[in-house]
Amino acid sequence: APDCVITVNLPGPTGRQIIRMNVQEYRANLQQGFSAATEYTYHREELKIEIAPGGRRARVTDQVVEVITINRQTIKSVTQETAIFELRAGKILITSLEGVVLSMEPGGRHVS
Repeated sequence: APDCVITVNLPGPTGRQIIRMNVQEYRANLQQGFSAATEYTYHREELKIEIAPGGRRARVTDQVVEVITINRQTIKSVTQETAIFELRAGKILITSLEGVVLSMEPGGRHVS
């Protein structure tokens, strides 16, 4: 959704850091990161879907495992992700996306 709020909660040098973005900022952030990547793999685990009574809203939780290589350095991250979907004007839209980075470490393996 155009008014979707994306929140990323990640470990920092002095504790956890929370970054909030709108859709345009999130898109720009992804484009910048992926333009420098030479290899990338992504998969989801522990997918759970809860549909609210009435069927107009759903909450999806999962764990995302990503491995990215930038400048010959490979990093593996595991993120607990929660997305809220809403039915608006006949379309299913993501209205909220939150990612809590559980781990981010060097040296993951790319799996196809």
